[in-house]
Amino acid sequence: MKFYEPAHASFEKFCKARVYGDMDFKDLMFHNLLIAYKKFETLTNEKSFLSFLFGINIRVLANANKSTNLNCDTTKAKCPW
Repeated sequence: MKFYEPAHASFEKFCKARVYGDMDFKDLMFHNLLIAYKKFETLTNEKSFLSFLFGINIRVLANANKSTNLNCDTTKAKCPW
């Protein structure tokens, strides 16, 4: 929690900006935090925690967009998780 609290506002803004209204940003945030918790031991520098979250976010959205594009779904994107 001590790493997340200072990063929360910036991380929330980043998630809101990245989803473009296509999906619920809070679902994205929680999914990213779950991944960050599982991968926390790979974090090498505690000052880079926000960048760590941003990197997870970018990869999750890239994978979601890839799977949406492969399905050729023209409706609003659904959370793949």
